[in-house]
Order: sequence, then C-alpha cells, then structure tokens
Amino acid sequence: ISSIILTAICVIIVNRSSSVTRAYSKLLILLLLGSTVADVFIQWVYDPVFMFPRLCVYRNAPFINIPFSAALGHSVLFSMIASGGPIYISLFVYRHQALLLPGSRLKFSLRAQAIFAAALCVPYCTIGISIYV
Repeated sequence: ISSIILTAICVIIVNRSSSVTRAYSKLLILLLLGSTVADVFIQWVYDPVFMFPRLCVYRNAPFINIPFSAALGHSVLFSMIASGGPIYISLFVYRHQALLLPGSRLKFSLRAQAIFAAALCVPYCTIGISIYV
C-alpha cells in the first residue's frame, strides 16, 4: 500500500514539474508504474519464499490467490523487473540526445530512438521465458 501511495505522489510531482519535457515525464511515469506493478505482484500475488543457497522458490499464502506454479510466478516477476531496462536506456538516450549539438553525427531522430527501445524490449521482456524453461 505504501509503494502505491508513494508512486501516486511521485506521478503527481512529475506531472506538475515544469523542468522535464512531456516525453521524458511519460518515460519516468512508465518506469514508476512498472516498478509498482512488480512490487504489487511480488507482495500480493506471488508471495515467494526463497530458499538459499539453492534456487528454490515456493509460494506462501498469497493475498490474491491465483493458481499458478512458483516457477511461472518467478519468470513473470523477472520479466516485470527486466522490462525496466529498456526504459532506463531510453531515459539515458533521451537525455543524451538533448545535450548534443544540432547537426551532430550522434543525433538520432525520435523514430530511431523508439525503434531502438522497441528492439531492446524483446530480449529484456523474454528473460522470464528463459528462466521458466
């Protein structure tokens, strides 16, 4: 509950901030919401108990009891966490492009930036599948 409240406060701050552009604020909000969804999933739906040093996970009385195996929950969780990677990279590229001089050889169009981020989403978001297999 506290992460949902803090995320809502952060979204309001980012929306009302005049120091960030519209595209950058959308990426920040997407990153915040993705992290919160992963947090809600791990706390309410998955509720894992990790048994170390072996890679062994079992579910322990989740709040929202959706029937699925611990392995599937683990792979979904890793896909949610890894999906933040392309967002972080997009934030970096967007800020990097804002600092470049006009006419620079390293200046990319918004379309090229979007294609690069979409191409990164495929390997990052399929990490959970490889963990499940």
